[in-house]
This record gives sequence, C-alpha cells and structure tokens, in this order.
Amino acid sequence: MTITTGVLAVVAIYYTATNAWTARRALAHTEESARRTYELTAETARRTAALTEQGQVTERYTKAIEQLGSATSCGIGHWGYREGSHADVMRVSRPAEPSAGFTPHPFGQM
Repeated sequence: MTITTGVLAVVAIYYTATNAWTARRALAHTEESARRTYELTAETARRTAALTEQGQVTERYTKAIEQLGSATSCGIGHWGYREGSHADVMRVSRPAEPSAGFTPHPFGQM
C-alpha cells in the first residue's frame, strides 16, 4: 500500500509539473501574439494617418488647381479669385509650413 501511494504521488507531481510547464508556454505564446498584434495595429494607424494626410493635401491641391483653371476660363474679371487660387496652390505645395491665417500676395503689390 505504501508503494502504491508513493507511485501515485510521483505521478501526481509529474502531471502537475507538466501542466505548469504547458501553461507557462501558452502564456508566453499569448504575450508574444499580443505584442505582435499591438505593433501591427500601431503601424497600421501610422500608415492610415499618413495616407489620410496625403489625401487631404492632394484634395486641397486639386481644388486649388480647379479654381485656378475655372478663374482662367472666366476672363479678366475674376483676378481676385485667381490670385486666391494661386495662393492656395503655393500654400498647399508647402504642407510642412504651419498656416498662420495670413497669406502674402503671390504676385507682390498689385
């Protein structure tokens, strides 16, 4: 009876140790997966922000070019509109500069 109890105790210890080792491996795998998911999510957010910004710049540039073209086809009576469009094109072409609300006249004093 004592030998049977001893064998059962050894089997129980082995079984418990094996379960603990498996649980540690599963936890390490889960943590690694979570880390990779976080990194991919952060990279996706950075790319999305960059593409959104690029799309906004492209949209502003396209609008300014459209306004410049429509003002050119309207004739001489729309110079103020054309100058504003030219200033918009100039401002959009330098997106890194902060907009202070004041746009200098692109053609000097007129």
